[in-house]
Amino acid sequence: MRSFVSTVFLASTIACRPDGGRQTDSTTSTLRAGVTDSQTRLVPRVSTDSAQGTWIPPHFPGEGINVPATVSQDWMMTLQIGAQHIVFEKTPLDSLQLRLGTGPMGQAGDAAAFVQWLCFTGGTGQGRWVLWLEAGEMDAGTVGTFHTVSVPPDAQVDHRCTQLQPADTLVLPRGLSVGLEDSTVYRLLGPPSGAVADTSIYSFERAPPAKDAVRTRVVLVTHAGRVVQIGAWRSSAW
Repeated sequence: MRSFVSTVFLASTIACRPDGGRQTDSTTSTLRAGVTDSQTRLVPRVSTDSAQGTWIPPHFPGEGINVPATVSQDWMMTLQIGAQHIVFEKTPLDSLQLRLGTGPMGQAGDAAAFVQWLCFTGGTGQGRWVLWLEAGEMDAGTVGTFHTVSVPPDAQVDHRCTQLQPADTLVLPRGLSVGLEDSTVYRLLGPPSGAVADTSIYSFERAPPAKDAVRTRVVLVTHAGRVVQIGAWRSSAW
């Protein structure tokens, strides 16, 4: 069996936030927590064989799947890169680009499919990863989505992805990171709102008329008992 960092798992569905962001797959499956749907398949795709493959953000995993909002707390609010504190729907991508001295900002699509992103790579050896911070149409240029995947130690990462210094550690909500064991994820997050194959989805919702109405989704993909991909978004748009 290959090491969990030798393959990056990407979803067969195309990312779509409810407020816009990317095209969506026409097939949607509704799941109860812990129940899988044999008709919805997640397929592996090695995306690190060429450097070019790491520039464009990968498809968001499990985004064509509806799950109930079972997460009780709103914890998907911030992340940190080194000393830079990033608040979802608050921190502008262009400001972060200046503060971190990153490479170019990527851009693709238009209207509801519009997305901008910054790409980073960090970690060493078996703990190496690539991170994308993204802003969709409704994010008004602020970070609304993050996506990180584990990559092989010898992967060629696109030169436009900023190589972070060893001191610039990535701190995700609730202590999440690629490489975590399944049992650790369960201890940190509890049972998922839904699951398909090796993909677990955590959904939170605070609906209107609450002034701070918001929806969040955190998705983890595992392989050989460890997390190989994490994606998450936050949206106050209804």
